[in-house]
Amino acid sequence: MVRLNKKFQPLYTSNKRYFILTGGRAAAKSFHSAIFLCHLLYEAGHKILFTRYTMVSADISIIPEFKQKIELLNAEKDFIITDKEITNIKSGSSIIFRGIKTSAGIQTAALKSIQGITTWVIDEAEELPDEETFDKIDMSIREKSATNRVILILNPTIRTHWIWQKFFKDSYELVNVAGYNVPHCTRHDVCHIHTTYLDNLENISDSILQVIEDIKLKNKKRYEFEIIGGWKLNLEGTLFERDKLKRFSMSGLKIDLAEARYGYIDIADEGADAFAFPIGYIYRGRVFIVDFYFSYSNLTITQPAAIARIKKHNLDAVRVESNNQGSVVIKNMREEVSPEKIWSATSTTNKHTRILNSELFVMDYVYFLLDSEIESGSDYDLALQQICNYNKDIKENDGKDDAPDALSGLTKMVSSTLSHLFP
Repeated sequence: MVRLNKKFQPLYTSNKRYFILTGGRAAAKSFHSAIFLCHLLYEAGHKILFTRYTMVSADISIIPEFKQKIELLNAEKDFIITDKEITNIKSGSSIIFRGIKTSAGIQTAALKSIQGITTWVIDEAEELPDEETFDKIDMSIREKSATNRVILILNPTIRTHWIWQKFFKDSYELVNVAGYNVPHCTRHDVCHIHTTYLDNLENISDSILQVIEDIKLKNKKRYEFEIIGGWKLNLEGTLFERDKLKRFSMSGLKIDLAEARYGYIDIADEGADAFAFPIGYIYRGRVFIVDFYFSYSNLTITQPAAIARIKKHNLDAVRVESNNQGSVVIKNMREEVSPEKIWSATSTTNKHTRILNSELFVMDYVYFLLDSEIESGSDYDLALQQICNYNKDIKENDGKDDAPDALSGLTKMVSSTLSHLFP
């Protein structure tokens, strides 16, 4: 028999559109949400879209978890399970599993086109980097024949994240959880469920409880954010703190007086790496990042888009990394723009060292657009998020370094070729 925590009862009773499940490690969010979805599949007329930002193989990562829940419910005979879908034989309702980001880029169009979705689940929702992607899929969940739900499951992160800005910023109250003030969303259309390991003690081994107790004794901040599930004002150990960056408004920038216009391109074709291309106008010994092209698409898309930006900004020079397919891109760009404007770059130090070495220059001389002038979910927004999330401890970055690395390349380019402008 499956015993459910009463804190998750609103999943079954609330008629609100949005459900936000937050909490720290071992808080049973995934378990209870999966059990709820298995129960929901017994209602006719439902098609559930279960997503993660990246999902390489659902039959290895997610579906086994659902199989386990179905077995706990003694309901194996009621379901047909394939490598991408689970269907309830009795009701005809199904759950399909998809990744939002693939090697071809963000798949919002493909996900929006799936007919009949009544419930959208975003697991590990903190990994979804922008509100625009969320909004596009959210607006497609509009079936009249059944209750529509959007369920976000996440470990809270930094307060600049779009989930905080969209759902919590202007609608929350502080609730005492184990002695810590934890924000609880009070937005009228949101059902917020927050749990911790303290709500799940009967299912946690003694060895894990000892690990948690050690964290509590040795690192109270880690305990608050990682275990209790609080929202951080700033990420611990970040190299570039967002609230300390210098900012500017395009309306106040005298574009025509720019002493130089430079760009730097970090090449990527497909996969986990991004094509990163910051564009800086140099004026009175300062570098103003007026544009930032940042894309996970392949070169058939990113190369012409980059060329278009070079022409749009009438850049004086662009340095292009020659790694990966950089040499091919350099050749093509020289043919499309002009040979003297496209410079080849070869990096001899590792990325992390380059980024660390750029810190002082960035903090002293580089200006970024005001938040009010950055469109949520835009390339600029995503690039700046990655820059501000970059950690001094390389193990914390999980390979998400393309934007800060391209920025470091631009700063080195500027400081070496225009050294007379920067004391």
